[in-house]
Amino acid sequence: MLPTRHTLTFIVITLSLLLFACGGSSSSSPGGGTSTAISLAMSFEQGNPGEIDVRTQLTVQNGLAGFVPSAALLMINADFGTLGSVSVITVPGTPANQYNFSATLTPPVMDSFNDNWTGEIPVTARYLDPANNFDQSITRITLVLTSILPGLGQPEAVPGLVNTPGVEDSPQVSPDGQWLIVGTYNPVDIGYCLVNGNDYTHPACNINYFDQNGIERPNMFGASRILNDTTIDHAVPAINYDPATSPSPIATPPNASYGFRLLNDNTFGEPFVIGIDAGGYPWQTAFGFSFDSIVGTQARVFYSYDSFNDVPDTRNDIYHSDITLGATNVLGDYQNGVLMNFTGQEAVIDYVPICPTVDCQTTNPHITQDRLWFDNERQSTDPLFSVDLFFVKVTRDGAGFPTAYSSPQLVPVSQNPRGESMPYMDGDTLYYQCEQNLCRSQLVAPGADPALLASWQAEETIFVGSSSISWTINAGRSGRVVATTEPSVATITVNGQIQKWLYFGYLMQVQYGAGILDFGANWNVGRVRLQ
Repeated sequence: MLPTRHTLTFIVITLSLLLFACGGSSSSSPGGGTSTAISLAMSFEQGNPGEIDVRTQLTVQNGLAGFVPSAALLMINADFGTLGSVSVITVPGTPANQYNFSATLTPPVMDSFNDNWTGEIPVTARYLDPANNFDQSITRITLVLTSILPGLGQPEAVPGLVNTPGVEDSPQVSPDGQWLIVGTYNPVDIGYCLVNGNDYTHPACNINYFDQNGIERPNMFGASRILNDTTIDHAVPAINYDPATSPSPIATPPNASYGFRLLNDNTFGEPFVIGIDAGGYPWQTAFGFSFDSIVGTQARVFYSYDSFNDVPDTRNDIYHSDITLGATNVLGDYQNGVLMNFTGQEAVIDYVPICPTVDCQTTNPHITQDRLWFDNERQSTDPLFSVDLFFVKVTRDGAGFPTAYSSPQLVPVSQNPRGESMPYMDGDTLYYQCEQNLCRSQLVAPGADPALLASWQAEETIFVGSSSISWTINAGRSGRVVATTEPSVATITVNGQIQKWLYFGYLMQVQYGAGILDFGANWNVGRVRLQ
């Protein structure tokens, strides 16, 4: 059995790019007690041009009488760039038991390929006070991009258990910022596997970063096929596929979707699996999860999925299911090649207005109260069509349940032949991927018709995620950012102030050697404060 359709967002981006081309902490208290006396937090801000302001917050947890932390005892180190001295700063709205420090990080400007320096910079702060028996540290990762829209915060990698050296793609945060779903997790570098022909015997399709202890990715579909760090069994009994007997064998590293909860330390943890159990077969993964409603831990989510049993094949379609956040959610399972126990209800959409061929498909949905936004993640090279953005109007019943959808309409911020994908509508602002960058455009007035070009203000580029060297065969520095993807927005309250945060995906090149096919990508999830 072969994949007859592409259901993974990262495959589309990977192919287009090829064509165009966490921290731990420890603490102790005076006298050797067991209570946590102080805690550290870290954040990043854009400083002067070419500089990053590293903010460290030290909070006294249990009101130590007369204790005032000293900047001289706070050591900050960065893996790249240079750091200035640590100073005490005043931050409005800070609680009385919190102390704030700042140090200026100057990232590298150019790399050895004469390219703009981009990538992750892990930064570690350690407060070492032997006199009071304090020794606590924290590590967070800031992200340097080619260009960032002025007025935003400084991008960072989402801390916690979300990011691994494998693939974390198709992320979306809940509107309240308490939950994050990664639609595509794979422990293998899929880009590396793809450029080596999806050869199931090649090391590129077998070297993996799966946590066999089950802490990072518990209950992973197809985990039993991961035999060790360098070997995967690519046979998938649930769908009757065995590359050893298939006339067109391909690699099938296990794939699944995962949700995470925001913890008290502002990291994401407590991972739980979501999706269709097809033995981890990559082309039977639901992805692009979008939150429709959340009541406690009960949620309705929309997502893209393409079933083997979809006859006639309409490629990826959009469904919704009810799930329990924080628990294992099996939306269906394959038995002897047949999908069973599927909970998804299809959002029935007329495909003809998008394009009249089988190449049409609806992917990367974002649901709002009155509209469903999506793209047509095409696999065709037809020059008359490009990846564009669309929406349909949603009809709901008295209980708010979606019951019907209008004919799709093009969002006119789409520009042929430029590709736009992964729409996310927050209020009157539409966020989306524009080629390898992230863009946004705002309606000129609340209630303006999004089908009219005159309804949209001028487009802004949030991030330039690409660089001057295309992500092609053995070109560029390992660790550089080659694309930013999949925007979503959370609104939270911090110290009584409302903040909006943009969550997004980003790809970093990985070099495995000097050969022309010795490269791939690490897909991670980042975030940045919008206001």
